[in-house]
Amino acid sequence: MTAPSNRRSFLGGMAAIFAASPVVAAVPAATPLPIVEAPELLAIGDQLPGLLDVFRAALKHRDESVALFESQCLPIPTDLLLPPPSPQMRWADYCEITRENINFLTGKRIDDKRVYDAKALKVHIIQQDVPRTTKEGRRLRRLARTASQFETKRDAALKVSGYLDADEACSDAAYEIERLAVAAVKAPLPRTRHGVEILARLTSAIGELADEFGNRVTIVNKAAALGRRLAEATLSVEAVR
Repeated sequence: MTAPSNRRSFLGGMAAIFAASPVVAAVPAATPLPIVEAPELLAIGDQLPGLLDVFRAALKHRDESVALFESQCLPIPTDLLLPPPSPQMRWADYCEITRENINFLTGKRIDDKRVYDAKALKVHIIQQDVPRTTKEGRRLRRLARTASQFETKRDAALKVSGYLDADEACSDAAYEIERLAVAAVKAPLPRTRHGVEILARLTSAIGELADEFGNRVTIVNKAAALGRRLAEATLSVEAVR
């Protein structure tokens, strides 16, 4: 057999083998699965806007109640205000019948003056058996009456203003946002940019609480924990991209 015929026979045999072999379909490249955010974080993201709306509405209502209280309650009578101590004044003698001059609603100190207190004056008069006939006795009783009248009107203005209920509503709304912050720190680390954005919005919300209530220990701790979690999440998601 010549070389060309040998070549033809070989090629013909190979063609027959390939024709009899089963055809293997090409395997497509695997499609990467989409990254799904942790359901715990998604639930937090769904709740946060509504809770923020409630908190801001409560703040607005409280501000309105403060304005109503201030319009109903007259300033402290000057007779009840005691100026800051001087070297000539025995300040200790007045501490038991006065209190600090503080904002009645917020409890924040206003200045160094002190204010005569009706109950403390009455107790002092009884305990010291201060006679009515003396100049000091008449002065203390007059101060007690003035303080009692002022405090009665002040308490009535407080009730009309609704401040206590409004302030409690603010605290309740703030507590719900703080509760979300705790849940966010305990939740799995965000897997997507959306999860990181949820943490960022929650961190901003805790900042609103700090603006309103000051840097209380619980708020500071939650803000710090959220800040660390947000940093970890940002680095983690950037590494995946």
